[in-house]
Amino acid sequence: MNQEQLDSAAALSPILSPQDRHPVLPSDPVTILLVEDDDPIREITSLLLGTLNYTVITAASGAEALEKFVEHRGLIHVLLTDIVMPRMSGLQLVQELRKIDPDLKIIYMSGYSTTTFPKSTGEHFIQKPFTLDMLRKTLAEVMEGLVAQVVAH
Repeated sequence: MNQEQLDSAAALSPILSPQDRHPVLPSDPVTILLVEDDDPIREITSLLLGTLNYTVITAASGAEALEKFVEHRGLIHVLLTDIVMPRMSGLQLVQELRKIDPDLKIIYMSGYSTTTFPKSTGEHFIQKPFTLDMLRKTLAEVMEGLVAQVVAH
């Protein structure tokens, strides 16, 4: 994180509850690929993930996400992607990434209704706008899946 991001995260501190300031953190470094075409939402979500002690790689499009996934292959544990994006939707992105890593954990996010969300095994959904607590709970569910996956192998 650069100094500007640290300052922004510190500015969030007064609006976070004491529980939010001391969240349960992942025991091993977990890297999340965050894909969001809306710059302010991507920046805020990245800051929130940083306060939860996750390593974040950001992408503004599906194409950029594919490039970064290949570049950081083996280091990305979770994909957090918007569903509705220009050129390549989050659903299309997941189809492409599943060809590379079928076990990748997925969290879709959208401001649209969840009725169009085709949930399958290993995929989660978070409705925008979301709170830090909602994000923490969704990631906790995903982390349980990661632990179960590691134990199974």
